[in-house]
Amino acid sequence: MQKFCSGLEIVEAVQVTNSAFALHPNPEHVPGVIYDPLRRVVLLETWHGTETAALDWIVRGAKGQLYLCKADVFEARYKPLSAKVLPFETHRPRRR
Repeated sequence: MQKFCSGLEIVEAVQVTNSAFALHPNPEHVPGVIYDPLRRVVLLETWHGTETAALDWIVRGAKGQLYLCKADVFEARYKPLSAKVLPFETHRPRRR
């Protein structure tokens, strides 16, 4: 799962796409998510019962809870979290 942020909240998420049903029933190995290749949907047990979604995002919140988010809502709310990693040789200690 890739990390995304919305303000101070950082979550992990993966988008359900048609390719998710091609090779392996659960390519991201997200515990608690059932992929139904016949209906091309995912089933997710939440506090509200079983949710069904297609082409939406599976989001893991800060406390580890899983929930579904519609694609348009997710894209408006979350931005990819990217870290800038400097190569080791560019770091030089200060001279005194």
